[in-house]
Amino acid sequence: MPDGDRDLVYYYSRERRSSRMQQGLHEEKRKKFGPFKVTLAGRANIMLFLSIIMICAMFALGSRITAQQSIRLGGNTIEMSIVQEEGLTLIGIAKKAPRSGEVYLGAVDITVSPAEADDGSRVFLYSIFFNPLDSETYSIPLPFAGSDFYVTLKAGEEQRSMRVNAKQ
Repeated sequence: MPDGDRDLVYYYSRERRSSRMQQGLHEEKRKKFGPFKVTLAGRANIMLFLSIIMICAMFALGSRITAQQSIRLGGNTIEMSIVQEEGLTLIGIAKKAPRSGEVYLGAVDITVSPAEADDGSRVFLYSIFFNPLDSETYSIPLPFAGSDFYVTLKAGEEQRSMRVNAKQ
């Protein structure tokens, strides 16, 4: 008789196999595990989970601390920071020109005001000049103290504003 005409007989019985299992294995098999319970099932898994959480928290904290605030103005990348040293508040402006393309060269008007002063009564005006260099750095002392400022840069017809926080 050819093999295709016969029905295959299986000798596997789940009930018979389950009846020979130990009682503890029966209980473990009946439990339903969710993804969170499986993640925290053992000591090694808990340590791995906590390590991942700590690494994510360190990256988030590190990016908040070292984040430079930058904008694009006239093709140049401008990074701004406010630094407080020995009772003096400075605004640092670093210009980086791109490797190729058009960039703005000329006078840049800077307006700085504290974020706490909503009425706009305290405003500091200053002008700098962008030269045809790859990078330039300016440090300008501010006449008022604070930790949070609005800074506006105007180069020709282009104007950019941003909020800059002070670094202690």
